[in-house]
Amino acid sequence: MSRLSRYWPVFPTIELPTILLPSFIYLVVAGASFPVSAQPNESLAINQSSCMKCHKRNGAMFGLHANTALAIQCQSCHGQRGKHPRKGSNIRRFTSDSATPATEQAGTCLECHDHETLAMADWTHNVHADKISCASCHQLHVEYDPILGITTKERSQLCRGCHLVK
Repeated sequence: MSRLSRYWPVFPTIELPTILLPSFIYLVVAGASFPVSAQPNESLAINQSSCMKCHKRNGAMFGLHANTALAIQCQSCHGQRGKHPRKGSNIRRFTSDSATPATEQAGTCLECHDHETLAMADWTHNVHADKISCASCHQLHVEYDPILGITTKERSQLCRGCHLVK
């Protein structure tokens, strides 16, 4: 008579390891399909307050994009890119010399800015969107973007900055 037969008289010949081992294996296999933790990795999270610790100037100049109804955060445009990007940065930047392709920069802007409205504007957004970034002409962290109020003459001068007439 086994030691367990006192507790499990129905299974007098089954030993404890015979019962527990398959149960343990089942729990391990079934448990492997569930995430270990549903909590976000705090070390990878970047939020507005994290950015503003060093980039106060940009935050103070949030300007045109400061509309709280839009709930725009730094990462809305610059991307959620993990730890601080100072070294080996892969954060989305909006400059003409950025490693972020102009099409990706424009795509980010077009997530909020209506492509059809831009196409109807005097400026040829459709022609330029694939080759130059929006930030080549527009200033992003200002209260008022100077390009929005320029005259036709000033616009022509802007064109000549890239298109040299010979």
